[in-house]
Amino acid sequence: MLKKTLGILPFSIFALYISHYFPLTSKATNNLFYIGIALPGLIFILLQNKQTAVSLLQKLSLPLVLLACVVTISAEELGDIKFILYLALFAIALSATKDGRSLVHQGMFFASLTNMAILSAISIHWIVLCFQANSSIRYSQILGFEINPVHLALLMSISLGYLWIFHLEKQLQRGVIAFAAGLFACVAVALLITLVFQARSALVGLCLFFAVYIYQRKKYLWITATLATLATLVIFSLGADDILANRGLSYRPLIWEDAFRRLMEDCGMLLGCGTDNYLFAGQFPHPHSGYVSVLYQSGILGFMAFSIFTVIFLARSFRNASRWLPLAMIGWGALVTTSNGMFTSPSHPLWIYFWLPTIMCLIDSGEASRSRRPSQKS
Repeated sequence: MLKKTLGILPFSIFALYISHYFPLTSKATNNLFYIGIALPGLIFILLQNKQTAVSLLQKLSLPLVLLACVVTISAEELGDIKFILYLALFAIALSATKDGRSLVHQGMFFASLTNMAILSAISIHWIVLCFQANSSIRYSQILGFEINPVHLALLMSISLGYLWIFHLEKQLQRGVIAFAAGLFACVAVALLITLVFQARSALVGLCLFFAVYIYQRKKYLWITATLATLATLVIFSLGADDILANRGLSYRPLIWEDAFRRLMEDCGMLLGCGTDNYLFAGQFPHPHSGYVSVLYQSGILGFMAFSIFTVIFLARSFRNASRWLPLAMIGWGALVTTSNGMFTSPSHPLWIYFWLPTIMCLIDSGEASRSRRPSQKS
């Protein structure tokens, strides 16, 4: 029964990922999460023996407790706290293995390949539209439906990073020239993503991705750093900086200034403003920064709990050299200038580009800790 239940997980992860390219309702996407991911995760943990279940939950307990503190402080009603239950079930599902193999990788691999195929088609269409308009445009439609370019760029970025780190890098490391050519292409595609969608939030995340990747791959440090810099200079010399500067600062400083003003004058710094319906700068429904949102909604107490979570996440991930860490940095970097906080329903793309790699880093850390224990005792 367990194997049959877990067999649905790769498909569900793939479907949840790809669902963001279609005009599905939030309810439909949430139902996909409940049935295809949360339910198998629940069955998985219930069918484990007590020792295995406790061990699995133990490595995630402190991060989840800290996040629960943030959510509880900002919650307007009891139902808002269910986010933590969903995240816990998501984490359990992501930690599930079948015959010793992670099920996440199967779903991510096929979703990433599909994403790159979609990106290829979009890029060709974008070039045609740019020539017709005689200027650079921001790609914001798929199949005739409006999409959020920033979220789409981040989903594409995660796919690119995943394929490079978990599949292409290993194959290309057999020769320096092949590795150099592959990395140059990877950087070029990353910059293409930011240009097609004019997504500077994705650019910030991708910069962090390559920075952490360079730090982790000390063997190829100079080659990696040189090629990343070279590819960036080539792309920007073709006018990328002008394209990305077209939209100015998108009112970010004004929005953040208004958020801090309201927090201090109307709500109170200690507990924040909660999830109210305030329009920032008179027209924007959220602060356009995940981190500003956490401070605004949960105040200093919630922000401190989230800061401790961040320190634990980074310390564990860097210590254990998690291969998911560069991928996680895409979401962590992007949230500097986008999102209405991290605590959303599973229908939000943030669950793919932020929570999935972040949780995988924490799972990696727990597995690395267990593998070290026998050697420490002997």
